[in-house]
Amino acid sequence: MNKKIDIQYPENLDLPRAAHIPASLGAPRREAYERVRADIAAVHEGDLETINVDVDAVVAVVSAALPQIQAVREAIARELPRFDIGRFDKLGDYTLAMHVVNNALHESEAPAHDMPAIYARAVEMRDTLVDAMRILARFKIVDRAVVENAGTAQGYRAVGAELEGLVGVFRAHVAEVVGKTPVTKEHLARAEALANELFTGIDERARLANASATITLERRQAYTLFVRAYADARRAIRYLRAEAGDAEVIAPSLYAGRGGRGAVDPEVVEPEAAQPSTSPEAASGPVASAVPVSASVAPKVDGGAKRGSIFVPVGEDPFTG
Repeated sequence: MNKKIDIQYPENLDLPRAAHIPASLGAPRREAYERVRADIAAVHEGDLETINVDVDAVVAVVSAALPQIQAVREAIARELPRFDIGRFDKLGDYTLAMHVVNNALHESEAPAHDMPAIYARAVEMRDTLVDAMRILARFKIVDRAVVENAGTAQGYRAVGAELEGLVGVFRAHVAEVVGKTPVTKEHLARAEALANELFTGIDERARLANASATITLERRQAYTLFVRAYADARRAIRYLRAEAGDAEVIAPSLYAGRGGRGAVDPEVVEPEAAQPSTSPEAASGPVASAVPVSASVAPKVDGGAKRGSIFVPVGEDPFTG
């Protein structure tokens, strides 16, 4: 989970259009998405993380933790010079962008038209017109061949086409059938409207399917940036706050409460150098509150330097190399 993404922007990076981003979202979220849209698009498809969490839930966790995380920024920049502070600074934007893209996917999956209901009304209208047409054919008012195979079509497009055809026949024989059938101009107008609704719904479904595929990829790209930036921040905080023991309070795990016996937090990747264990499994319980970070320098303690409430093991930096 702590893999670093080497973002490389092609000279002609073709960014996806942001038209799929819901206009209902507030300006701060849309602006955050725009600031990191190039980062999102540059994540290679072969380097994507699998989304195995409730995205809305983990975005809420990180959003709540951001003020505490950002309060440790100065200490991270000072004590871990090799840490990617640029990615750390984008964590807020990555979080908002994750929310934006996730919302866009939900909206793309919600059909604008209730196709089953439209189809049911269209079939009912088709059958009504066919019954009326058969009576006219029986009295030889219209050619029997016109209704020989009528009423057999199935499927959205086929029923729409059949409705259009029946409306056309009624209108072509209007002089012969006027006053001889209960079908009115209003029936024909409604039949035509139902056919158009079916065709519009078909086109909308195809558009949404294409949009959903695009957004699904973008969602995984955004998630990859978001979850790795947060995992890096957690590693740095766990390292610096080892003695205080409040790392889980400052930056909680996204996987808390998941899994059974022997479950391991996939965010936790210990540095090669030996360090005190600060995994959720080793902790006896949550710390009541985060210890304030201070810049003051204290004497060495147990082979490390204690700066305020930050314990920094000498010569051990999890972000070296």
